[in-house]
Amino acid sequence: MVSHSILAFIGTQWASTFSPPLDQEQEASSSLANWLHRNNAHLPSKIGQDENGLRGLMNPYDKACICRIPRNCIITADPASLKNNHRPIDALAETLLREIRLGQESHYFPYLEHMPSPGDLSLASIGSTWSDEQLNLLRHDSTIEHFKRVRSQREDFVLKNGDESEILAGWAYDLASSRALQGPFGRDGRVRAAVFGTMFAFSMALLTPFVYTDTSSAAIWLGSTLPIVPSMVFLVNSLTSDEELAMLPWIDIANHKSQSRLYLQYGLLRDDVVLKRDTAPSVQNVGGKDEIYGFVDFDYGGTRYGVDNDKLLGEYGFVEKDNPNDTIDLCVNGRSTRIGRNGVICSPMNDTSVKELKIAAHGIRSKLATTDESTHKAVVGSRDVNLQLRLLAAEWRKEKIRLLDEFVN
Repeated sequence: MVSHSILAFIGTQWASTFSPPLDQEQEASSSLANWLHRNNAHLPSKIGQDENGLRGLMNPYDKACICRIPRNCIITADPASLKNNHRPIDALAETLLREIRLGQESHYFPYLEHMPSPGDLSLASIGSTWSDEQLNLLRHDSTIEHFKRVRSQREDFVLKNGDESEILAGWAYDLASSRALQGPFGRDGRVRAAVFGTMFAFSMALLTPFVYTDTSSAAIWLGSTLPIVPSMVFLVNSLTSDEELAMLPWIDIANHKSQSRLYLQYGLLRDDVVLKRDTAPSVQNVGGKDEIYGFVDFDYGGTRYGVDNDKLLGEYGFVEKDNPNDTIDLCVNGRSTRIGRNGVICSPMNDTSVKELKIAAHGIRSKLATTDESTHKAVVGSRDVNLQLRLLAAEWRKEKIRLLDEFVN
């Protein structure tokens, strides 16, 4: 059964297709902060809005630590969901859906209550939810096909998990897609257990010579080291596994910016996830006054890889202007080659010449540059979803044109 409390909550939130009133949003933010504080989170940052009304995370300029979130407050895929699903995002969405169905009985309810409702524009903007007609606004065949494949994966998840409510299943998937981050999150406590287990085994090994007083030195050494071996294997396996997906309350309020100097770190002693700067900047002086707080930008793709606008639009529902990690695929004679910013060729050319690639780039640019008159009607804050999606598609095409111009010139 779907919890009545969560359905009532969704019904209330869904009355507004877009952002809830400011007083409701502040109340939910306060509830989230109180829940995190009760679980011993450290929150020197706060939630604020910029001059355009965009909500984000603000932090004192002189603090390196943005926040510390206890591991028991983050949502990762549980063992049952990992067993049932091959794709990490499906496993995380299934775990989230289970918590949603619990309603107020869920440990994470204050976090769920803070998330965008099913009809929110931020979720409607996710490219993998667009219709074929809306995807055609991108005017780039390989990207459209990619978004359709991602949409098909979402549809498969809803079909598999939407017995009680397809709305809830779709909502869970969209939330997981748009808010999940990759990073070192402790592997559900296994990393911490492995480290402390290794320390215990090592301590016991040091005591072994005092226990086996009548054995040879070789036997003593063997007996001392054997307890460490399985613990070390477990530790190495836990620490070297691929990064895991998680939904991170408070941290996921921070907006995206490529090449941000913020990073995620797992705190072994406190068993928490830390968002911090690599350095603590000094307080900035603006207009003769110390500006105490500034907005926090976080690279959703991580400091190692970054993320292009296809992923940002397809999974998060927005486009980054002048994205240094942006790419586009050029198809010549059935062979695809990926190019990046500043004319960089990012994949093997497959016997394709640079001249052929530039010809293909000119052709794609012509299609992308076609004017869409309806986008002129779209304004920030409009309640017309279709107009906003047209505006998003136009922004995506503009960034791809920027990239193509760098390649051909």
